[in-house]
Amino acid sequence: MNNKEKIKKSISKDFDKRKNYNMIMKSINKNKNNFLKLSILPLCILLVLYIGIVLNNKEIVPDSNLPSPIININKLNNIKREPNDFYGSAIDLSGEELIIKQNFTLNFLIPNNLNLYRFIMLYSINQEFIGYNLIYFNSENTKVIDIFYSETRTKRFQCVDIEKNNMRNSKINNIDFLIGNFNDEYFVKFKYNNMYFDIETRGISETELINLLTSIVKL
Repeated sequence: MNNKEKIKKSISKDFDKRKNYNMIMKSINKNKNNFLKLSILPLCILLVLYIGIVLNNKEIVPDSNLPSPIININKLNNIKREPNDFYGSAIDLSGEELIIKQNFTLNFLIPNNLNLYRFIMLYSINQEFIGYNLIYFNSENTKVIDIFYSETRTKRFQCVDIEKNNMRNSKINNIDFLIGNFNDEYFVKFKYNNMYFDIETRGISETELINLLTSIVKL
């Protein structure tokens, strides 16, 4: 038997067709799965990015079952704050208490470039709870949103009492609003869900204001 025949006999003896076929198919399937994983990964990343963008750029979708909003921006010739009638205390919320209380405000449509600066609980001089105060600023301190809300007090301390003016009402989602404007400031008062809101802003646009108000009365 020559060398060629010996080699052929040795290969035929050691080569298991079924075993090697299975090994080859397993390898192909493994590579195939890896290819699918690599192909799907960019799609997953794009989906996550898209969802993040949508969540961080929320828009108000009008409720077709409600009448169109009626917006009357009342121009103010001047603003005058009432005397300071607050002699109690203010406590900044933090930790778990902040998280619990903040759940109510999560759907407030605050412009993306403003961040929560303070979330305060307000008390009277005899330690009677009065209400909450949220303050948002941008990094340049050129835009401010100051939201006061309470179940018992109709307006904030040292408020600009726009109700003394001859003002036209606005209506959003069947809720009445009083909206005053002086230069780049807005002053808003309304009652919703048995709570009185007194909101003051500076530097934000009329559209941003209306989006904020709409988001509150959609809660």
